[in-house]
Amino acid sequence: MHAPQPVTRSAILTEGLCAGVLLALTDWVAAGIHRTPIVLALFSLIAFSFGGLLAGALASLFSRRGIATALALGGALAVHGLSLASKELGGAELSEDRHLTSMACAIAALHFGALSGWLFARMHSRGPAKSTTSTVLIAAAGIPAASLLHKFEPDAAIQLTVVSALVFPLLAWILSRWSVLSRGSAVLLLVALALPVALHDYEPPRRFLPDKSDTKPRKNAPSVVLVVVDTVRADQIESASGRTPNLSRLAEDGVEFTQMISSASWTLPATSSLLSSLYPSQHGAVMATTTLPGDVETLAEVFQKSGYETAAFTGGAFVSPAFGLDQGFEYFDHLAEFNFRPFRFHTPLAWRLAKNRYLPLRPLLRLVNEFGGMRAVNARVNDWLAERDPERPFFLLVHTYQVHDYYIYHPDPDDEVLATLPPFSAQFAGRLSVHPSELLSASQADLDGFLGIYENRLGHVDNELGKLFSSLEAHVGARPLFTAMTSDHGEGFDAASRRVHHGDRLHDDLLRVPFLLRAPGLLEPGTRIDRQVRSIDLMPTLIELAGLPVPSGLSGQSLLEGLRSNATWPAEAFAEEIRVDRRKLALRTEAWKLLQRSDVAPERTSYDLKLDPSELTPVEGSPPKELLDSLSTFPARYSERPREQSTIDKATESHLRALGYIE
Repeated sequence: MHAPQPVTRSAILTEGLCAGVLLALTDWVAAGIHRTPIVLALFSLIAFSFGGLLAGALASLFSRRGIATALALGGALAVHGLSLASKELGGAELSEDRHLTSMACAIAALHFGALSGWLFARMHSRGPAKSTTSTVLIAAAGIPAASLLHKFEPDAAIQLTVVSALVFPLLAWILSRWSVLSRGSAVLLLVALALPVALHDYEPPRRFLPDKSDTKPRKNAPSVVLVVVDTVRADQIESASGRTPNLSRLAEDGVEFTQMISSASWTLPATSSLLSSLYPSQHGAVMATTTLPGDVETLAEVFQKSGYETAAFTGGAFVSPAFGLDQGFEYFDHLAEFNFRPFRFHTPLAWRLAKNRYLPLRPLLRLVNEFGGMRAVNARVNDWLAERDPERPFFLLVHTYQVHDYYIYHPDPDDEVLATLPPFSAQFAGRLSVHPSELLSASQADLDGFLGIYENRLGHVDNELGKLFSSLEAHVGARPLFTAMTSDHGEGFDAASRRVHHGDRLHDDLLRVPFLLRAPGLLEPGTRIDRQVRSIDLMPTLIELAGLPVPSGLSGQSLLEGLRSNATWPAEAFAEEIRVDRRKLALRTEAWKLLQRSDVAPERTSYDLKLDPSELTPVEGSPPKELLDSLSTFPARYSERPREQSTIDKATESHLRALGYIE
């Protein structure tokens, strides 16, 4: 073995630059050329090139080939590991030990990268061109290699970056021994690792489900639109008429129900109940690992079987095919809120840093606007309207998370309100995103700041809803158009009672949601109903409004009879929270709220809603007997359905993790 020959500084800098460029190109291919915005690809190219030049500058101190490439790879793996760690570790649970472990693993990746360069330089004996080319190609293969390893062991992301770094010197040594195969093997290795990642990335953004029904809808049948704005409390619509003029106009033109009670306090079970008129235990979609069973008849299926064209445009996550909520829709776009499709297998390193919880690149986020919210939804709906058959009535579901994820920074529309808010505390200042568990320890001043972002988001959604309503009215012309707006659950912003975020509790700040319903010619404009109704009543109400027969076996009831006679309203509303280790059940009447927690022995808490509508002071002693009797008979009256497991892809899992549903 010959000693490595000293080389010029410019040659080593060139090697580092080449390594950086090839790493950037491999990163782009692995992420999906069709999926990556060109601005992001250019930014990655510049960042990797700069990193490669920096690695070359350090390697020039040793005047040996191979070290610059190894340092570029080691640095990329170190940043890769740190970005994964600080994004995926939960805020409240982010302990000092895990911080130190992540840092140690990242430093180890850099160290092994440098070690591999040293080994390669020691083994170098075949001339500069061939050896350097092989080294650069091997380094480039390190990025998709890390993604492939992360695919098989997602819970060991940091450790796997170290494994990738350890593999590098071994490959370098093997290829340095095979003079004939060195370049060819390196190219094959690069292709073998990069192309499977890119191919695995493909997934159609929409699902086309049932065939067109042969049933002819009745003449002049109305089209029906259901808008679900995720995470909106009823009092935000009541008290925010100045911020939501279009929703206020919808209420003025139709009926406003001020006491609608949701059947759950988070998205999957609540939305499943909206679309099935069943309580959560009845439909079975109650945890992040379960899905809505195929034998549950949904609102979309009723319309589709009656000859309606059915379409949905949603923000994904739980409102997606992965959880069975696409049943009955001929056209289902669960990526409607995104300006470009989310990365599904390999996320570019620059984008991972840009969205990082602790080290965000806000300028890049402003340049590359991934999340379009209701504005993007409107664009997708307008495209669909332009292509559909205008003679056929439709049922349209529109859903948005824009209000929901107020704790995740989106430049549009957050920048405009952040400039007007008091500064956040050190815990949240400058952060790109917050894990919902961190909200439990937030001060009221911080929660008020988040509330400001939340309300501003609602104002922007309202503005886009005005455009949506105008587009739909222009499309249907003189044909009837019925419009319903609601939410799946509310949100908590009370530090004193530790009632923040949503899920895992059943208080009214989470269960009382808005419900606005407009049906020109059938419902009296400007009607306000202060009687209690339920989210499970929405499905039969819309079906009867459309003149269709209401299916049997629903737990909800049509509200039209109550609107006609003002006498028949639901006397009680139930809500459920079901997890592997515990259950919670709420019974609400217009005067009382009874909460029951059943971990081992039932624990019950009751509130007098007439005296304590905020549910701050539990009533001492036993609640009224009729409440206890009604609660105890719930399982017998509403039979529990076996649960079906869901299968979610990596992008959906990442979305749910960002929203705080998966730890």
